[in-house]
Amino acid sequence: MALWILSFFQVLPTFLEFLFAFGKQLRAVDFQFSGFREDNRIEAILNRGPLPEIGRSGQDYQICYNLKTFEYKPGIAWPWSSRQTVVWHSFDVQTGHASWITIKANDIIRDRLKEVSNMTLAKDNDLYTSVAKMFVNTLASHTVILEWSGEGWRRYINFLEEQLQSLKRRAIVDRVTRYAAPPPTARSPPSSGIPMADLPPSRTWTLLSPSTHTSTANAPPQPQQPLPAGVAINIPEEPREPPNAPPDFDPKHQGAADLDNDQTVYKIEELQDAQAFEDMVSETCLVLKSNFPVLAQIEAFFQSLPKSGDLDPNLRDCMTANIPRFLKRIQAVRSDLQMHLDRIETISRAISECKSLLYGIVEYQSMQANKLFASEARCSAQRMEEMTKEMKSLTLKTTLETVMMRIITVVTVFFLPATFVSTLMSTDIVHFNSFDSNINSGSTSLGAVKLFLCLSFSLMVATFTFGFGLYWWAVRYQV
Repeated sequence: MALWILSFFQVLPTFLEFLFAFGKQLRAVDFQFSGFREDNRIEAILNRGPLPEIGRSGQDYQICYNLKTFEYKPGIAWPWSSRQTVVWHSFDVQTGHASWITIKANDIIRDRLKEVSNMTLAKDNDLYTSVAKMFVNTLASHTVILEWSGEGWRRYINFLEEQLQSLKRRAIVDRVTRYAAPPPTARSPPSSGIPMADLPPSRTWTLLSPSTHTSTANAPPQPQQPLPAGVAINIPEEPREPPNAPPDFDPKHQGAADLDNDQTVYKIEELQDAQAFEDMVSETCLVLKSNFPVLAQIEAFFQSLPKSGDLDPNLRDCMTANIPRFLKRIQAVRSDLQMHLDRIETISRAISECKSLLYGIVEYQSMQANKLFASEARCSAQRMEEMTKEMKSLTLKTTLETVMMRIITVVTVFFLPATFVSTLMSTDIVHFNSFDSNINSGSTSLGAVKLFLCLSFSLMVATFTFGFGLYWWAVRYQV
């Protein structure tokens, strides 16, 4: 069907270049392609073969062009997308026969052309009785398409500026948190207060909102000279309320978790989003610039039409009277597009600057995080050094205690047999008289010896059993 239609109307072969840009696509393809093609055969030596059966004299012109704009489609993450319209038009200057082929992904152009045609017919019922009037009608149809190419840009650029403001708020307005180093671990003797010289500097409260700034009008005056180190003051355990804090800010619940959150405020994903935003704006700029040469070539083509010597005088007079008005409409569209282009280029430069600033912020945060980690590592090393010194002192004390225990053990083992013998001989088991001089002259009670041995061995068994039980319980349940 398409081949038959294109052959019947003798459409320019270059029209296929514009036609192939349409179709279902996963991503934008040939979005930068634009152009203007013409085939002017008004001169007698360039006339086509006449076909009077279908109302063709052979003295006509054909033009083919495409224009683009951005249209809004709700319900998606990025609701604006580039849309184009391809137009092929021929006009027979002898019969006034006009042919149109417009390609558009929706019915906007078709509905507007119908509306313009109905309005023109309502004003002039004799529209199709004069070649000059039919030519003026074609200019009105071209005007509809040209003005469509200038629509939508203002709303779309406003949308881009809203996205830019969000990016600026992240890159410029929001303040970057400066991570504080961990507090020193040096030990100080306990006192009723904290010396003023040892107090850390007051924290600068950073509120992530574009319109809050810390005011010092109500802040207490700072002392000109620091207090002596011996002066101590009592500091409350709860943190102090920052001045001019918003109602939903509660410093009592601000802790280490907030520091972790602050570290993730600026992420590398934001740089990726900024880069994608910049690419989208660059694509928009390229699409907008592609309309300018097309409009310029359309303007030049219609300016040259009345200059043909083979035109009918009435048609030439009509062209001379109406084409300047049509060219003014083109110039108005070009002027609006130039204004939109200036805005887009300004947005593109602002995005590039914000992206560079975001990159610097991410680098700064990385540097601050490295400093924080280095400070924590240094504090950990200091704590390990202190623990090592304590372990060294503890090892020395343990060594001294071990030496003392060994001395006590040696002395105990040395005197233990004599102590045992002295204890045994002080009882009634062994009995010597004061005048006995022989070692065998004493007497011994065999029953007492047996009783002593029975009691001793029984207590030894009970003691060893109890000790082994404690050792087994400790190994099983506490190790």
